[in-house]
Amino acid sequence: MKFGKTIAALLCTALLTLTSSCVVRSEGMAFLRGKEQAERIETQALELAAGEQLAVEVAHGDIRVRAAQGEAARVEARFSASAEDQETAKQVLARYRLEIVREGPGLSVRAVGEPLEVDGASKRGYGAVVDLTLVVPERVLLTARSASGDVAARGPLGAARLESSYGDLFAEGVRGELSLETGSGSIQLGDLECGSLEAVSSYGDITASGLKAERVRLSTSSGDVAARRVTGNLEARSSYGDLLLEEVQGDLAAETSSGDISLSSSGPGTRRLSTNYGDIQARGCSGSLEARTASGEIAITNVVGSVRAESSYGEVKVEGRLTRVEALTHSGEVSVRAEAGSTAQEAWRLVTQYGDARLVLPGEDFGCSLELAAPSGVVQVEGVPRPEGGALRKLSRTQGGGGATVTVNSTGGDVVVRFH
Repeated sequence: MKFGKTIAALLCTALLTLTSSCVVRSEGMAFLRGKEQAERIETQALELAAGEQLAVEVAHGDIRVRAAQGEAARVEARFSASAEDQETAKQVLARYRLEIVREGPGLSVRAVGEPLEVDGASKRGYGAVVDLTLVVPERVLLTARSASGDVAARGPLGAARLESSYGDLFAEGVRGELSLETGSGSIQLGDLECGSLEAVSSYGDITASGLKAERVRLSTSSGDVAARRVTGNLEARSSYGDLLLEEVQGDLAAETSSGDISLSSSGPGTRRLSTNYGDIQARGCSGSLEARTASGEIAITNVVGSVRAESSYGEVKVEGRLTRVEALTHSGEVSVRAEAGSTAQEAWRLVTQYGDARLVLPGEDFGCSLELAAPSGVVQVEGVPRPEGGALRKLSRTQGGGGATVTVNSTGGDVVVRFH
């Protein structure tokens, strides 16, 4: 509950210079917080079986749910309130209770109550925070929502939907469909196996590790996304943040408006990486890889298959066992190193407007048709002598028995081709 607690702390600091109370506004009501605190703890049994539905909701407080085999299903509610004196704080607590209702194939657990209103020009009152801790059977279908608080789910739940307007979300060990959404808070995920997984934050980071799902979607409007050991088709997005993706297996779509992208992956797949303002690094990919940045550098290493890498303003470097390459930049150097086993199955293109274009091929027996041009620079090909009395600016050459066309073009720099 980082955001809500931070706002409350800032408001308290400002108001303590004028009054001994703190005012926190929530859902139309200005909540007062005093120096005296009162607390009440209740524990109730839950008549809940594996596979049934469970809905949990609080307005102000945290929710923690743990699925466990062999333990009695129960809920512990911790009610806490503060006021200027103990008697008033106790009166606040008395206005709140835990409501457990059987609704069809499951239970509804809610913290209900009304603030204790005080006289004043504006609507103000003393309210309570209610934190819920639940132990439930395995395979329960969970929906948990806090308007202002953290929500956590652990263990082999059948499916879960976690929501908070102002709070962090946490899920670990869930084995069913999973959906998480917070307006302002971070999301942490670990050891999950789902048919599908969706985690969305408006203002917060998303951290995930050990995910297995047919489809994974991690999205934040303002924050970083860090995912490690993900198996399945992954979509990772941020409007203003970095994307760090490690040990990814499966198809990938990664996009940020302003931030860097770093990827390591294994196994075949189609990967698309895109940022408007940031660098891109990718390693260990196989299959098809596309990387694009409007302003930043691209470095792709240890790849197998087809690569398209494009930057408007930045260097582009590609290394690997390649079948097709497009390495393009408007301003910057283009460098491609094709390792042993590379083949020109389709046309290759290395193009830069302002910078050198460098290509390293795996031996002179590499089959292709070279088309090289450097209108404002020189063309240098290992083993090809320079013409007497001038610079070589254009060259067409059949290499290693011929094959698809490999175009290397630099409008404002040199073109260099070597073999290894």
